[in-house]
Amino acid sequence: MMCNGAVQKFGALPADVAEALLGPEPSPVSATGLPDPAAYAGQFVNSRTGMAVTLTADKGELRQNGRALTRVAEKRWQRGDDVYTFASADKFQVEASDGNRFDYVRTAPVTPTTAQLAEYSGTYVSDEAMARYTVSVVDGKLKVATVGWPDGDATVSPAYKDAFTAGGILVRFRRGADGKINELSFGDGRMRDLRAARVK
Repeated sequence: MMCNGAVQKFGALPADVAEALLGPEPSPVSATGLPDPAAYAGQFVNSRTGMAVTLTADKGELRQNGRALTRVAEKRWQRGDDVYTFASADKFQVEASDGNRFDYVRTAPVTPTTAQLAEYSGTYVSDEAMARYTVSVVDGKLKVATVGWPDGDATVSPAYKDAFTAGGILVRFRRGADGKINELSFGDGRMRDLRAARVK
């Protein structure tokens, strides 16, 4: 609740308004006899955006980014207005409050060797972004130097096979039919799959 005047004491009004608009908070179910949340912990990748999320289990609770999810059924949790439904321990779907549905699949994290990182080294060009990207290995880490968008240099961290992240930006390397890397792509919260072709 916001007010343009001095600080106001709203009491229970904000909670009453939220319940009227959104409905009551879900009641947690008893965990007795239900599968241990630890079975659902791990890294999962959004099939649409490629962004990864990590679920952890602690003291009988399933958490995302440290925030506990409320268990409302055997294979269903809720976080705010978003509902997480597990088809199995390796796959779940999030139904967002705006009606969008996102599928997530368990994906193993990776720790590439320096030799494996060198496979990504090269120059990539995006006509759409009018940018040139130089990828290299510096001190055992992958670095992306940019002329254009997003401006500046960044050291990216491995997320899963052929995918890296830096400051909320997802960098993925694409392979051709021959298995060799021929493109990279960028994505963030507002933009997805901006491609850059490998030219060197």
